[in-house]
Amino acid sequence: MGETITEVGDEGAYVGLLVEHPSVLVVDTDPADWLALAGLARDLERVDAAAALLLAVDSDGYVLTGEPAVYGNPDEMPVIAI
Repeated sequence: MGETITEVGDEGAYVGLLVEHPSVLVVDTDPADWLALAGLARDLERVDAAAALLLAVDSDGYVLTGEPAVYGNPDEMPVIAI
């Protein structure tokens, strides 16, 4: 249990460093997009992935991810696997 708590604590520190980096822009989902977000969350079975994909599509950008399989066919989605 202690190891898990330490790992979570370490990850929290990394997230804090990332969020404070000047190149990072933290974004939130637009409440007006709830229907699109709900549909994507149903299809992808993950709200976090749905929010990332919705933002990428709305901004003509890409999702950079270590879990590309979550998004389905990479030829049809703006997903870049890392």
